[in-house]
Amino acid sequence: MRFNKLSIVKFYHRYFVDKFFTGFKIIPSSASDAEMKSYGLAFRALEGGFMLLYKEETAQGSLLFKLKAPLKLSFYIYCEDQLLLNYSDLHLEGMDQGYFLQNFSGNDTLHTGAVISENDKVLLLNSFQTLSRYVKDDATVSVKNAKPDQKELFQGTFRDFKIQLAFTDLVEAGYFEVETGGTTIRCYAVKHNTQKLFGILELTITTEDLDKEQTYQAVIGTKPVIWRYHLVNREQVSYKDFKLFFGKNQLLMKKEQPKVLGTGESAYLLEMEEPIAMADRYDSLYELEFVREDLKTGQVLSKKRLGLPVPDIGKIKVAKAAQGYEAFSDMYVYL
Repeated sequence: MRFNKLSIVKFYHRYFVDKFFTGFKIIPSSASDAEMKSYGLAFRALEGGFMLLYKEETAQGSLLFKLKAPLKLSFYIYCEDQLLLNYSDLHLEGMDQGYFLQNFSGNDTLHTGAVISENDKVLLLNSFQTLSRYVKDDATVSVKNAKPDQKELFQGTFRDFKIQLAFTDLVEAGYFEVETGGTTIRCYAVKHNTQKLFGILELTITTEDLDKEQTYQAVIGTKPVIWRYHLVNREQVSYKDFKLFFGKNQLLMKKEQPKVLGTGESAYLLEMEEPIAMADRYDSLYELEFVREDLKTGQVLSKKRLGLPVPDIGKIKVAKAAQGYEAFSDMYVYL
């Protein structure tokens, strides 16, 4: 039996080396699984994604080729790579947040920008209770469904919203927006347990898509990380004139800071002025040059140059900054 490809979805990452991201597990929602069967579609997992197929010999007589309205299919995204948020530029706060990806008309990407970003982030809801943690009952809300044919579903207090609309109405809409107090909360409602859900992918299929194989991609960007090196002094000398090099190019560094570690050992904290992208760090060799001096006389003993170690992706820390978040990686170099 011969199958034709209808849609292919691929996930890529831009850290270390650009290649397929294989850490996602994609599962069709139960409603979409039933619809795919009724339309003669088959779901097949691929390395770094999946594809939808249809049987060639029954194609022209199938419901798929008699579509009168766009067919919207939804898929659950689970992340099986526990370090993804460490070394990518994705950031989620709490169990309620996730990412919403969808195919746009005339576009082969599944997100709003060049990579998956804050603009694709949503609250994943399986009840009104989750949304109640963000909106008070007496707050005035305006609830709208998805663009481009965005329509207002409700306007009034959040308390009345929960009374007048059944949660199943929101599940049918899928993506919707809640405007309240000058802010917009982007939401996606599902019947499914959202506890381990990383995101939702929607594919909308029209009769125009049946003329040729459609390929879509989602790209995960690299996280800019500030590498902080702690040079631990185990020699009876002092150090000065620190310079950081990438090949022949000198990179900007902040003024070194002498410090004492918890072990009582002396060290220097060296920090770069600008974050370095994870992909750049793994593709390049950074070297540190410094001068060794005699502790008593101040006499220059030698000039030393050494390669800096590659950070451990499991030990990247993320902290809230003035604008968004900053990522740090602390590494210790013993001299």
